[in-house]
Amino acid sequence: MFILENVDFRVLSENKTMFKDEKCIILSHDDLTNGHDVFPLKLLHIRNHSTLSLGKDILKDIDFKKSDLLKTMELELRTKMVQLREDFLSDSFSVFVNNILYFVQVIWEGVAYIHGEYFADVKALESFVDDVLKCD
Repeated sequence: MFILENVDFRVLSENKTMFKDEKCIILSHDDLTNGHDVFPLKLLHIRNHSTLSLGKDILKDIDFKKSDLLKTMELELRTKMVQLREDFLSDSFSVFVNNILYFVQVIWEGVAYIHGEYFADVKALESFVDDVLKCD
């Protein structure tokens, strides 16, 4: 992922050959500072699984709102339910499993952020889920 001050056709054209063979996410500084309420789960996932190579880490300073994460998690859950039904009915079990695993990881990060802790292992997640299921 590359975060640039400005992303326009001139900048993209000048650097097109560098990105031709690699798929990269190219975002502007504005995409992150003013768009983190639109893509909070994706940006949280990127922040948790990316390493800064050069420049300023502006992702670390973003404070995601609980309401934005909850809205996005609901959208993801409802969208994923439709997709999972389609995958299951198409007998594409490997696609089904991959979608479930990725989905659980992203939702897990959102729940952990809202809850206030990041679960380092599956046992901690299972314990948290058990606690949640005990609540009314």
